[in-house]
Amino acid sequence: MDQTNAPCKHRTMRRVLIGALVIVPIAACGHVEPVAVPSDAGELDATSVSERDAASSDVVPSPMPDATTDAPDASCDPSQGPGGVECPPCAPAHGAPCTKNGLRCEYGGGPHGLCRNLAWCSDGGFAADAPRLPLQWFVGPLRPCLGPSMNPAYYCPSTFTGLANGAECPTSATDPSPICAYSDGLCGCIPCTGAGPGGKRWKCDPYPTPAGCPVERPRYGSPCPTDGATCKYGVWNGPGTYPTCSPLGSLPFMRCIGGRWDGDADATCFSPECSGL
Repeated sequence: MDQTNAPCKHRTMRRVLIGALVIVPIAACGHVEPVAVPSDAGELDATSVSERDAASSDVVPSPMPDATTDAPDASCDPSQGPGGVECPPCAPAHGAPCTKNGLRCEYGGGPHGLCRNLAWCSDGGFAADAPRLPLQWFVGPLRPCLGPSMNPAYYCPSTFTGLANGAECPTSATDPSPICAYSDGLCGCIPCTGAGPGGKRWKCDPYPTPAGCPVERPRYGSPCPTDGATCKYGVWNGPGTYPTCSPLGSLPFMRCIGGRWDGDADATCFSPECSGL
């Protein structure tokens, strides 16, 4: 449920860190102040937005890894790249030179795009005061790799329906807590109102299948047919909106811009009522 027009004083929001590369708008009275958020590996971390009201007003992506030049993968398969004419057919080496500032290209496989790497052509200006560098590729995971074989057995149920929505979190839960991936969707402990000590409850959401969009989420940088088209593969509805907290929060909202797919995942969300999970 989006709360774009909710009065500022009623906005009880939490920051959920699930993705590795996110642009997070922070709500303030009358406007939104975006700020870069670094991520922890595949974990949910809820933080009140009121703690971040002094955020920068510049829209900046999260920092990528420090630039070190690595050799490209000799076993590169172009079918695992975005295709098109702007992105390299195979993932470039981290730190290799590039020519188009802001170009983002995605590589790798995995169902639902859960184990892909992002190559970002940038001068390193991920923050307003960051020193500018020669244009180069910054390459790293778009988000921590998830998959059924990687679910921690001490925490994740064996099946997608192993715990009911709204159930108490596993006793072995940590804070931040892992996300569990299944063929049907993603599960995890999300912040909710009325949870009591710990402030979280279990929630599973199936992978979205947006109407009129590719079944498999397109890669960043891949060609798209209609400028302005949008595809909601997560729970975010786009800039200026705030979704209800969900394990799907790391999955991006894709947009067709200039003939290629690009997207973002917004980590700012509203805590739902636990009774409604």
